[in-house]
Amino acid sequence: ARFGKLNLKDELEEYYDVLCELSKAMKKGNIFVVPSNHDNFIYRYLASGEFIRDPINAVIGADLFKIGAMCRDPAEAMNVVVEEGINKIGELPENINFLRFEDDYKIWGYQFANHGHLGHSGGKGSIKSQEEMYGKTVSAHTHSPEVLRNAYVLGTSSRLDLSYTRGQGLKWMAANLVLCDGGFAQLLPIINGKWKMKE
Repeated sequence: ARFGKLNLKDELEEYYDVLCELSKAMKKGNIFVVPSNHDNFIYRYLASGEFIRDPINAVIGADLFKIGAMCRDPAEAMNVVVEEGINKIGELPENINFLRFEDDYKIWGYQFANHGHLGHSGGKGSIKSQEEMYGKTVSAHTHSPEVLRNAYVLGTSSRLDLSYTRGQGLKWMAANLVLCDGGFAQLLPIINGKWKMKE
């Protein structure tokens, strides 16, 4: 971040690079980007008009604000501003798919189109609320692996030593989930870069 401020264009470029790396690793497999509170944050930043007074982000902010303003409602705007921002960086591979807040994406009955930040009736998300809404579900909002019957929360793929977590107790952990044919799900915690014991 230059001048101690976040640079939205740099963030979108990094996002684009990660998606391209994932696309290359997956080859012909599809990648689905699940909407989240992170998308909401960018939309709220644009809707506040704060970018006008921020010379670092004024140009990209104006471009994305215009895209959001042309949408029918805020929910639709939240859906598109991040995807359109990344498309301004470069052409995305064909196997990258952006889901919308209202989308379902289920495999073996598990809901995957669910970041986990939204609870029912306007409340905050939790593993309990995810289970109540979807039954079988996989989310990731809390960055901490957790299991409640057929509701799973993944860990994070981000660094654990972020500036805003310093000095706090932290239960974050890296963890992925494998869903096998037939619907058997298993969390795979990653400790010191390793997800399995040496044979």
